[in-house]
Amino acid sequence: MTTAENWTTAADLAAARERFEAAIPGWRTPAAFGMGTVASGTDAEAGGAAAEFPVANAGGAALSAVVLATACGHRTGTASYDLTVDQVGRAVELLAPAEGYTAVPHPNMAAWRAVLARLRAGDRGVRAVAVFVADLADPVADAHDAALRAAISADGP
Repeated sequence: MTTAENWTTAADLAAARERFEAAIPGWRTPAAFGMGTVASGTDAEAGGAAAEFPVANAGGAALSAVVLATACGHRTGTASYDLTVDQVGRAVELLAPAEGYTAVPHPNMAAWRAVLARLRAGDRGVRAVAVFVADLADPVADAHDAALRAAISADGP
């Protein structure tokens, strides 16, 4: 899939999601996921900064979830991943055709582009992380997972 594609209908988005899902054996859409940033050199486990999530997804955005998983190599379960600039760029590239469907907003796309711009600019040593939570009842995997769940709770009702 390349940026030359342009998904202009809900059916196009669904078909793209199905193609990405079929490429990951055993894929199940996570209960929550997000791409966040964390200042390099901080040790979240020792009380330093954990990731900040501009968009914390829970119970939706299945296309964005499987695209992010494709870019970082996530397969199943609850896990966090440090992302390279290339992985963030790949996620942006893979999701870009979704912007052709203008009937819905694309907050993940906007957030991921902002993360990519910060990484490329070397913004204060910022690094990117991806977090996937298979089930919100799962034990918290690490400080970044905890930060994602806190962001979801903050955005909730």
